[in-house]
Amino acid sequence: MAKLPPLPVNSVHYGLVKRFKSLPDAESYYRQHLSKLSQPNAAGWANALCPIHGDRNNSLMVNLRIGCFKCMACGASGSNIAAFHAALTNTDYRTAFNALVSK
Repeated sequence: MAKLPPLPVNSVHYGLVKRFKSLPDAESYYRQHLSKLSQPNAAGWANALCPIHGDRNNSLMVNLRIGCFKCMACGASGSNIAAFHAALTNTDYRTAFNALVSK
């Protein structure tokens, strides 16, 4: 089978990847914004109070390595801290992403 040539570097794609890499560290971001964050397990998951809906029980699961989150009570979920910041500040994803990158 013939070897395919490498894909050309797209400057827009490269710039977006560079901006994603400039997001804050997931663990430091979650520790700053969540109260009663438990110790993470071996896979990096920890429980916390969900600030999105004013939780009284630890129903928010966050992965401190990857940055994804899921609230078992209100159903809020996302794949990175920009999605969490958007849900927390009640803004759209692009605004939250730009706010985090500009910090």
